[in-house]
This record gives sequence, structure tokens and C-alpha cells, in this order.
Amino acid sequence: MKHTQEDEHLFIDSYFGNRTGAFLDIGANDGKTFSNTYALALRGWSGTSVEPVPGAFNKLQETVSGLQVQCIEAAVTTFVGRTKFQVASDSLVSSLHAEAKDAWASHGFEWEEIEVAAIDFPTLLGLSETKKFDFVSIDAEGHDLEILRQMDLKALGCQMLCIEHGGRQDEIKALCPGMTEVYNGGINLILVR
Repeated sequence: MKHTQEDEHLFIDSYFGNRTGAFLDIGANDGKTFSNTYALALRGWSGTSVEPVPGAFNKLQETVSGLQVQCIEAAVTTFVGRTKFQVASDSLVSSLHAEAKDAWASHGFEWEEIEVAAIDFPTLLGLSETKKFDFVSIDAEGHDLEILRQMDLKALGCQMLCIEHGGRQDEIKALCPGMTEVYNGGINLILVR
């Protein structure tokens, strides 16, 4: 079943087959739209899904209700506290970065600046009931590298990473020693161990 943005599901399904495991989904939105983890959750995977936008977070909780998914409402960044967040009328493009409004100007979205909880990755890991993740998905609208820099994918048990690359594939690959590129389509990069 396809919920992913492009063809990511083909690589995820092929790599993991019928196995179950645990996932981490940072930037989960509503948990279903363009989700790299929803199909896994439906197959019995457990996971931690993180989303900072209140409306999207509420939908996320509804989507994964009854599944083995812990939901955390926060923006993952480099500090702990509160931060300004740019929320678009289409929450899929909401971002920590104020310039997101300019990048999406031609699409006619309405924008609102709100304040959300901010956590760094070590804090996220402390809040998560799961500490090891077979699959990690990061879709943080331009903040992906800042999150990845805080992670030790090998120590997390990560076998596959799907990350929105923003044209920074080489920087991402440099942060993922021992992992090999299997997909580089559109906006996402998939690396496997």
C-alpha cells in the first residue's frame, strides 16, 4: 500500500520484507499523508512519531490510534525550550525556517507563526519509549541535516534511513558511514546498512 511521497515504499518494502521492527518518524505530519512509516505501523511495527504542528499532531494521534506508535509533539532542533514555527495552510510544508514562506510563495499558502516545544535529539531519545530503530525517516522541511548531525545511526540500530535531502546528499552521506545509497529520487535519499 502506497502512502509515501514518491517510490520510497518500494525500497522500504523490499528491504524489510515481512519483518517487523521499530521506526522513528521525525516530521510525521498527520501520520498517513506522504508517510514512510504508516504501512509499517499497519504491519505491526512499533514506532515513535514526532510532529510539532498542533493540528497535524492531533490528526497523527487519530491516525495511529490502536497501533503501537508513541506520538511526541515537538520540533526537533538543536536546543530544548520553545521556538517559533512557520505553519502553512498545508501543514506538509510548515517549517522552523522563516524563509519557507518565500520558498512556497507561488503556491498561495496562508502562513501563521506559532510557538512550539523544541527538543534536541538526545531529549527526544530520552522521551521515546523505544531506544533502537530499524528504520528512521526524517522530513523536517530544511532542518533535516541539523537533526541528523545529532544522531549516531549505528548506535540507534538504524538499518535504513530515509531523509529529505534538500540537495545536500553528499553532506548526508558523509554523516552516515557504513551506509549505502539505494534511492535518490525527487526530494528523498534512502541509505541502508
